[in-house]
Amino acid sequence: MEYAEALTKLHSLNRFGIRPGLSRVRELLRRLGDPERDPALRYIHIAGTNGKGSCGAMLQSMLRAAGARTGFFSSPHLLHHCERYRVDGRNLPEADFARLFTRVWEQIEAMRREGWESPSEFEAVTALSLLAFHEAGVEWAVMECGLGGLYDSTNVIPAELAIITNVGMDHMDYLGNTVPEIAAQKAGIIHAGQTVVTAAEGEALRIIADRAAECGDPLLTAGRDFTARVTESGDRGFLLDIECRGRTYHGLELPLLGLHQVMNAACSV
Repeated sequence: MEYAEALTKLHSLNRFGIRPGLSRVRELLRRLGDPERDPALRYIHIAGTNGKGSCGAMLQSMLRAAGARTGFFSSPHLLHHCERYRVDGRNLPEADFARLFTRVWEQIEAMRREGWESPSEFEAVTALSLLAFHEAGVEWAVMECGLGGLYDSTNVIPAELAIITNVGMDHMDYLGNTVPEIAAQKAGIIHAGQTVVTAAEGEALRIIADRAAECGDPLLTAGRDFTARVTESGDRGFLLDIECRGRTYHGLELPLLGLHQVMNAACSV
């Protein structure tokens, strides 16, 4: 199908709404050949109330600078749908989106015929992103959660690094009415065999730390394991000194405005 038709069919999945659970996306990926299990593909998973996109953009930029072939899945887009899927910093071409979505749509229709609940729009784009990264030979894929973490469709990836930028009161109709409830949902991206990084504080940090300990994972927290200090600021961003695990990086340029971006940069480093 062509790009416009593919986008129309994708948006038609909106009518199924948001339904927590991973069974649909796992079945969809199984039918697509389990691209998320590519042994050559390594994952970084990002959850949090704010800063996921900025943190992910900085991570994939640093990885590219280090010579890695990168993928970056984020949402929502600003101007063009294909911004959601980036390979080596470039948007997925419309023709590639249409071709890959054709495969995804065929399997969604097959699932419906066999009595499965239809995957949602976000489950479909998650599967498409994993297909795109597998096909492109990506070495590191940075995946941003869409909603929460525990039941978010991105939580099917075997990530080795889990980042929870922060926790606040967001999406309470799905995630809970208290900070601990919301933090527990976001901490759902933590699995055994990972390193966990967070700038969360207070009750949220306690929930995240308990989950990391339960999984036997090392936890790096802002203020204890990494810090950021602004040495210069202006209308083009900041100069930072970031200290992390005994190493200090002096004079890092952060071309993003807003003091909140300083901690996003520290989490990324």
